This record gives sequence, C-alpha cells and structure tokens, in this order.
Amino acid sequence: MPAAKVLKVEGEGVGAATITLEAPSIAVRARPGQFVMVWPQGGEEVPMSLSSIRPPRFISITVRAVGDTTRLLTCLRPGDVVGLRGPYGRGFTVAKLKAILVGGGIGVAPLASLAEELRRAGGWIHALIAAPTSSQLLFKERLGLMADELSVATDDGSEGFKGLAHEALDALLSTERVDKVYVCGPELMIARCVEVACRRGVDLEASLERYIKCGVGLCGSCAIDGFRVCRDGPVFKLAELAKMRELGLMERDASGRRRRIA
Repeated sequence: MPAAKVLKVEGEGVGAATITLEAPSIAVRARPGQFVMVWPQGGEEVPMSLSSIRPPRFISITVRAVGDTTRLLTCLRPGDVVGLRGPYGRGFTVAKLKAILVGGGIGVAPLASLAEELRRAGGWIHALIAAPTSSQLLFKERLGLMADELSVATDDGSEGFKGLAHEALDALLSTERVDKVYVCGPELMIARCVEVACRRGVDLEASLERYIKCGVGLCGSCAIDGFRVCRDGPVFKLAELAKMRELGLMERDASGRRRRIA
C-alpha cells in the first residue's frame, strides 16, 4: 500500500481532528464526495471522506475518535506515516447553482471540500450544520467564510435552531428556493432529508456511510438495496435514494449480516 506523510494535525472540537496528508497521486485526481482508505500503524484500514483537496499535493481527512483505529488517527503527529489508497467512489455533482448543504456531525467534513468547489463554480451556498450539542459542531468558522449564509441546528437547542437537521432544512425550504440540496451525516438524518426534498420538490444528492472493507466493490459489505456504496456511491442521487427500502432502517455489520439501525 502507498504511504502518505502527515503534515499537520488540527483539533476540531470534542474528540475530532483534521489531518493533512502529502498525497500527490490522490490530490490531483480526487473530487468532493470521494473517499480514501487509510491505514494507521497498529490499526485497521478504514474509509475516510476528504474534508479538503489541495492539488497538486495535499489532502485532508477529518475524523472523530469513536473506536480504536479512529483514536489512533486522532493521535497522529506531523512526520508520521499512514498507508493510503484511493480516491474511490462517485463524488458530488459540481455546477453553478443555488444550493443548501446539510451536514450532521462528522458528515460536515466532505461538504467542506464541496463548498470550495461550488464557490469556484460561481454557485450560491447556504450551509446548514447540525449536531446534538454546540460543542460537537464542526467547521462552523470554515463554512462561515465560504458560504453566503450559515445556519446551525442543535438537538438540545444550545445553539441556533432547536431540533433535528431535517426539521431545520424543511424550515429553510419553506422560505428559500434552491436548485439542489447536498446532504451528509447519519443515515437516519439522510432518510428524513430525502423525505423533505421529495415533499418540497427539490433535487438532492447525499453521501452515504456504510461498512466498507475493500473500497472497490468486491466484498459486498457496503451493499444497500442492490447498490454498492463504495462503487455506486458514496454519493447517490435523489431518484436512487428514493428507491432504497433499507435507507435509514437497515445496515450490515462486520460479518455482512443485516441489522436494524439503532
């Protein structure tokens, strides 16, 4: 597996960090919404979305420590080396349009690199970031600088709109006409945003997170309703999402068995 050097590690709120890597072979090809497979020494290989793409040499990933491997990633230091391969999957559609970006939790990460590309394309952006509480909000300052408008939603009402991301999106769409909604976050949140978009008659793209082992469509661990998230996604269009009967309801564990999403 090719190796990449860690250049910088920056804290991102509670238990999260953005890691900048020198990876020219990936930086020149990657697109917002794609992912890479990262392997820290002593850990497992895990999929990570790209929170920043800086051709021709640099990329960034943003990770929250929720398990052994993600904790290893957040403890990396400049000069460390990780295994890295990619980029993989289908990314977001980038065009000059009026868009709302909805990010929940660590799902804000790929939307940050998307926002940069949409700005370069001349688009108008309203960024909506959501989290259970204000201390877990990610990229508020960064998206505030890139977006034309910024909204915050927290489950507990500690900052901004009190409620869930899809409820805040529904409120925005009641007053704003946009060309497209882009979403990334917990799958149940995505499913609810799909319902809102269908009811409001607005186009949508969403990036799904599933249990990805190989990253190239061979093992089937990331399957959902006949789609392989690593190859057919991770970004899916509204027409595809609307047909997924498992979306927000069922997922697969490490052995490939289907289980209800908690």
